[in-house]
Amino acid sequence: MKKEKLHYGWIVFGVCFLMVFVTLGFCSSVRSLYLAPVTKDTGIPRSLFSLNDVCRYAVVTTVNIFFGKIVGKFGARRLIGAGFIFLAASQFVYSLSTNLLMFCLGGILLGCGLAFTTTAIVGYVVEKWFTNSKGTIMGIILAANGLGGATASQILAPVIEAGASGWRNAYRLSAFIVLAVGLIVVFLIRNDPKDKNVEPMGKDGKSKTRVVNDWEGREFADVKKKGFFWATIFCCFMIGFIIQSSSSSSTAHLRDVGIDPVIIANVLSFHMIALFLSKMGTGFLFDRFGLRFVVSLCGICATAGIIILALSNSETTAGAYVYGVVSSIGLPLETIVMPLLAREMFGLKAYASVMGICVGVVQAGSMIASPLVNLYYDLVGSYRGIYIICGIVFAGVVILLNVLITIAHKDRKAYKAERRAQRA
Repeated sequence: MKKEKLHYGWIVFGVCFLMVFVTLGFCSSVRSLYLAPVTKDTGIPRSLFSLNDVCRYAVVTTVNIFFGKIVGKFGARRLIGAGFIFLAASQFVYSLSTNLLMFCLGGILLGCGLAFTTTAIVGYVVEKWFTNSKGTIMGIILAANGLGGATASQILAPVIEAGASGWRNAYRLSAFIVLAVGLIVVFLIRNDPKDKNVEPMGKDGKSKTRVVNDWEGREFADVKKKGFFWATIFCCFMIGFIIQSSSSSSTAHLRDVGIDPVIIANVLSFHMIALFLSKMGTGFLFDRFGLRFVVSLCGICATAGIIILALSNSETTAGAYVYGVVSSIGLPLETIVMPLLAREMFGLKAYASVMGICVGVVQAGSMIASPLVNLYYDLVGSYRGIYIICGIVFAGVVILLNVLITIAHKDRKAYKAERRAQRA
């Protein structure tokens, strides 16, 4: 293998950061900015409009469940290229939509695009290209979502608010940005270090971080027989369901309680910057203190954020800003934590399959959450009640997940003992 002054892993790191910056930043993080203007302009009830999110999450769920097989057949670079094409097409279709069917088509295209350009594919690429500090690297890359969302909200919010149909121009602008960046990313990304005739970054180097998650694990066929695996999948589903229940409707809720749209845009930008720092910190904390610490911290903050959002009102905007910061610390649970959880709890052999399923069921929870929370709004006229219920339930989910981490660690010890006995 040849040695280079600048390891190509840094290029891969950079383009992955850019990819997440644009795909999640412009196509996902600012979705709630469109909810009120689009439904007002088209006359579509919020509960029905959210069906396009159902289509999105249904596609992401399905793709991620089979992620291990798909990426093994086509490779990361081809999937990323296809993902950018789907994303650009989704934004263009949204810009032309006049009825629910067209919005649902946009949701399907959006789901295909995000499935091939975000959490699962980043986890796969990082696993291929890096050997040390994977949590920190994953955290920094996925943190680009925060910077991307902050940038996108400042660029797109004025376009959306410019007129009744300003949201159409915002979608078209997003389509152009996604397509342009996609060309850069596909040109530079590579599937494997061998494609550039180099070793993975960090190989043979000494890591200063914890190495507790570096174990081969069981085959996926054996993992599926474990009860704690299915309980973990349930927790992942609830994480997606509850976090999406609040995050997908947060800006619409703040608008409903009388907070000025300009302040809401600033809150969203503030939230996204905090999310950027939060995701970087989550990866670093994982490498230093482990999965349990990260799950507990994120879970407590996510619960607090939902309750703070429920209690927000127009008399003080401070609560909205507090929500923006606190909730940002909880959001990594549904993104960066999933690949880290899959690796530490279930090992390397089943990593791609387990990670895909974990990410997929998070999306499944998100899929169900969006229409239900908006149906609640259509029936009651407020999100407050459903937010409070979700906050209480989420606290229980975090406790259960901590119990499952303990069980997984005990299973790992038992597995290693079995292997030592077999070699003896």
